[in-house]
Amino acid sequence: MRAKNLLSFGLQAVRTCLGRLNRPYKLTFSVTDKCNLRCRSCNIWKQKIGDELSIDEIDLFFSKNPGIYWLDLTGGEVMLRQDFPEITRSAVRNLPHLFQFHFPTNGTLPDRTERSTQIALDLGIPKVVVSVSIDGPPRLHDELRDRHGTWESAVETYGRIKALPGAEVYFGMTLGAENLDLVSETIDSIAAKIPGFGPADLHLNIAHDTFYYGNPGVSPLAPHEVEAVLRSFMGMRGFPSNPVLLLEWLYQRKVPQYLETRKSPIRCQALSASLFLTATGDVFPCTSYEEKLGNLRDVDFDLGVVWDQPTSIRLFEEIKRGQCPGCWTPCEAYQSIMASLPRPGTWLTRTSHRLSKRSPSEPRA
Repeated sequence: MRAKNLLSFGLQAVRTCLGRLNRPYKLTFSVTDKCNLRCRSCNIWKQKIGDELSIDEIDLFFSKNPGIYWLDLTGGEVMLRQDFPEITRSAVRNLPHLFQFHFPTNGTLPDRTERSTQIALDLGIPKVVVSVSIDGPPRLHDELRDRHGTWESAVETYGRIKALPGAEVYFGMTLGAENLDLVSETIDSIAAKIPGFGPADLHLNIAHDTFYYGNPGVSPLAPHEVEAVLRSFMGMRGFPSNPVLLLEWLYQRKVPQYLETRKSPIRCQALSASLFLTATGDVFPCTSYEEKLGNLRDVDFDLGVVWDQPTSIRLFEEIKRGQCPGCWTPCEAYQSIMASLPRPGTWLTRTSHRLSKRSPSEPRA
């Protein structure tokens, strides 16, 4: 099953090179807006909780839209949904091609997170990935999360998931003005608690202001400062040793360009490979483009009605031409990078060619 799903997953990524897919293969689904922290970089916790989709509605949606290969369940804090295991079971029952199942967590509920991950593994999902949010060393993390003890809890959660055979877990650190120069200290502080932890276990991205986070006015980072931090970080990692690290390496190399232009450095695959679904069933191209395409409850949970409508096609063309708000979040960047890999003459090919001409002592990033 794993090999078959991996092959079909790869074919979907390649097909995006040929034109718009008739249905997305990746779904980013915010299953709840509830959150138990008051993070400085995100205002989801301030939002009014709407009429969130029930487990029965989610089950109906999955059953009518079985073509999802990559499911990213996010929030809010996903572990606050008591029925999260049922959502997972519904996904496995109704999505026959499901290959990658990912959810982020703030790490405040270690028991529940461990149980939910084990359930996903027991259900036979080929690739189960959990990302635990970290903002820096203990003091800064707790300060930015507005609660004492959240760093310790996050580290405990990471350790528990790491111990589960078959699970992939990493810390996700969003770079902002407060923690930009604390990457090495963050790694060291975690390694003191978890022997063997290193740069390959930490994934870096950059802060965005989006309608999803409800955080307008995020302080922009200086491209040259971010580039220096990422160059140092990639130097600590060395050349990518597996596909996941390669994707992140390619993502990070393009961060300074995004910060300069505020546009996706490569053609975005929103509304071709992927889309974003809110907890109340609203459909958007992504977490950055606040153009509501419809609500699942209004179309009897048939995504095709929304996907095929003229508005969606028009917005896809706008995104294709770079006329959207622009972002470079991993949620949108990774599938876009994957779509660019098979194209001869792409920036990946050129980058690899340049790297091959460097001397062994020359920095790789």
